[in-house]
Amino acid sequence: METHHSEEKANNMARIKCIFQGAHTNEIDFEDLSANDELLIRTENSRYRFSVINPAQKCGTLSGGSLGDQLCNVVLLGGMVKSDGSSAIIQALRTESRAFFSICTQGGLKQLLTSLIVELTHIKAGTKEMEPV
Repeated sequence: METHHSEEKANNMARIKCIFQGAHTNEIDFEDLSANDELLIRTENSRYRFSVINPAQKCGTLSGGSLGDQLCNVVLLGGMVKSDGSSAIIQALRTESRAFFSICTQGGLKQLLTSLIVELTHIKAGTKEMEPV
């Protein structure tokens, strides 16, 4: 009986589990973004998912972190890096940098600066696949 239940559970998981084929990387250059790409950003404190809508303008939707599951329209302003005691915004995301977003809300624009990025995954458009567990 336990074996049947375990097999049924595994089969159900295989039907619903979605594995994203993405590449872990230390840097994502904004010139490499395409429409429908997804960036998975793991920081010291949170996880975020940025879905690219307009790569030229770096517009898309963001969820995760303090936003929870809510999708927010955002502009990815850049990666904030520190060098020689000062901060700079670069047109890339890197591990050990912070992602800097402008969020469009009903009350106007807000800014979100993540904690330090510890892991980046770039999922190119069209590479999402269903695979068994």
